[in-house]
Amino acid sequence: MASNCFCNLPDIVILNVLAYLDLEALVNTSKTCRRLRCLCADRLAIRCISLEGQYYTKIEDLQDIIHDGSHHIRHLNLDHSYWLHQRTIHWIVSKCKHLHSLRLVECKLKTATLVKLVTGCPDLKELSFSISSFVDIKRDVFIQAKDTLRGIRKLGIYYMSREMALMNYFGEHSTLLDCCESLEELYIGSAGMAIPELYRPLIRCPQQLKSLKLMSITSNIHAGAQMMFYGTLSQLPNASISWQTLLMPNVNLLEFVTKNEFRGCLSNMRAMRHLDVSGSKVTFPCEGLDITTAAELQYLNISMTLVTSDQLKIISTSCNKLRSINLFGCGYIFQGINGQDFTGVESLFDNCSKMEEFNIAGVHHHLFMLPEAECSQIRIIFNKMNGLKRLALPVCLLTEAGQSHTRTAKRLASSPKCGSAKRRCVDAVLQHCEESSDRDGCTSSSLTPTRSTLGSSHQCSVLSAIFHNNPDIEEFELLAVNFHSAIHKNKIINPKTQQFGPCVETRRVRDQHLEAICQLKRLRKLTIVGAPGLVSGQCLVSIAKECDSLSHLQVGYLGGAMYGNVFAQALRYMGKLRDLRLEQPNLCLNVALFEGLQYCSSLVRLCIIAKHSTFHATNVIRLVEQLPRLVVVQLFAGETITACRSLTNTLHKRFIKQKPALSCAIYPLVYDGISETTKSIPAKHFDELTRFQSRVCFLPPVT
Repeated sequence: MASNCFCNLPDIVILNVLAYLDLEALVNTSKTCRRLRCLCADRLAIRCISLEGQYYTKIEDLQDIIHDGSHHIRHLNLDHSYWLHQRTIHWIVSKCKHLHSLRLVECKLKTATLVKLVTGCPDLKELSFSISSFVDIKRDVFIQAKDTLRGIRKLGIYYMSREMALMNYFGEHSTLLDCCESLEELYIGSAGMAIPELYRPLIRCPQQLKSLKLMSITSNIHAGAQMMFYGTLSQLPNASISWQTLLMPNVNLLEFVTKNEFRGCLSNMRAMRHLDVSGSKVTFPCEGLDITTAAELQYLNISMTLVTSDQLKIISTSCNKLRSINLFGCGYIFQGINGQDFTGVESLFDNCSKMEEFNIAGVHHHLFMLPEAECSQIRIIFNKMNGLKRLALPVCLLTEAGQSHTRTAKRLASSPKCGSAKRRCVDAVLQHCEESSDRDGCTSSSLTPTRSTLGSSHQCSVLSAIFHNNPDIEEFELLAVNFHSAIHKNKIINPKTQQFGPCVETRRVRDQHLEAICQLKRLRKLTIVGAPGLVSGQCLVSIAKECDSLSHLQVGYLGGAMYGNVFAQALRYMGKLRDLRLEQPNLCLNVALFEGLQYCSSLVRLCIIAKHSTFHATNVIRLVEQLPRLVVVQLFAGETITACRSLTNTLHKRFIKQKPALSCAIYPLVYDGISETTKSIPAKHFDELTRFQSRVCFLPPVT
């Protein structure tokens, strides 16, 4: 009956419904009846086609959709379609003659084929693609497509190389930018850290690019991408350009604002809306950067800079339209001229009423070591947080005031080695609980989290105070200060010697401190990393039950809570989970864990990093067989390289036909060639899943 009622609706109503479907749903709908097949090929339904993340759409079905409605397609997104052959991509794009937007990042395309496809799209306004080196974007290579390039307004160039070679400079050369006379936005991206052969772009007529309003480079330290970005920016007439967006992570800010070729970029910020100068590790704002003129600023990323409470007051009063601010690793935001000062952060929420995203992870907050008056001031800040959608906090923030065992404790203390044996980790956590109870005059049972204590204690916790005014948070991160993953963003870490040393306050966080996360009914993305004081793990089960919209989960270094079967029990309630990243030394990869994973019926990508742990190949094979949507399997554990290669080959032979996008990365974590082997991981999965980083306020908010 429901099906008949839907078919009785007018065409225009059905078309408006179809316009919201992704490609997979659109393909399935087109197979139901002749009428819906025709409607699925209508311009309203097929105007925008995106294959990014659509790992299950069959090539034959995609070709049918393209064949029926190619003349209606205006926006085609094939980003990260690494499993498609070049001839398939060529056929799809060549069919769509009236494209306005074409995205081909991480596609198997030769440069000559790319130029031919771009030439065949005369109406193109937006273009993004991948290159292996600077040679691929020389002006002579794209001269055939110059007529199309004249109308390009948004251009994205993505460096795929990850090689670490000797730095050789090959001089200046003209690029395709000489043909882009209408360019307004330029994006430079990269797949990871690399030092390729270096070329400096030469702009023959810089005045042609005076329409530029946006320039962006990813935070990956790629020497070729940086040379392309800053080499282009240095030749532009910056004094006459009203920049709206400049995303320059890891910029040498002091040198940037003093060099003549860059001086005009940040002197006039009246039109600036998005600014990223993270990782500069200098005082912000500095001379040459007039933040007081940035009245339209909506996004500010100043993570890993030296910003104080007094400077935050200047930012909040000058930029009262801020929607997102990233203060990750800014250790002086609670410091003023006369010592501890919390009014800077408080002023952000007093003046910036539209604040939606806030990141203060990576900063020590030891509330219990402060006088009661200062603790009360922190509480006031929590009460002023309203309307947040994305939030990142340090783990040590959760420890309540007045619960300190000693006021003379050092800020940072050595901890048990996280790489020690499983029994030693659990014993250390339990011993710490017993010592805590002795000093506080409590019984050990009163500190051991049970279901009853968890349910009653979170009502007055730090997180409960925050979530009371921010019930609509969709992404929440809880990160330990100074935590570095074995596979970390832009850092080469040796897993053999990697250790995690949490501060005393971080080790005091218990299960009951996390129970308030259950209040977030709209939570979709959750990260909890570096809380070794968790013992029972019952809070994870509660979160899984209450936050039923959870689709992305990252957990790691959670102490004894991860060594039993409690986490496997929590997985049984995560039916909507799509991405899971699990990092825990000596984690028991047993049958119970893999059986729990089988309940995650929507799981698409799985990454497990467990130093010294072993697994049975049959459990992994059964998991891939039971989860039809699972296409990314990453296991970095303690198995031998022979066993890992054997399992990888078995998975490809058995499942590659049903899952063409299947990507397996199974290696020993302490393998000497781990850096080289990770280069075979598709860039999208490597950046979003394999590497660990805080992602709240990492990019400007979506408008």
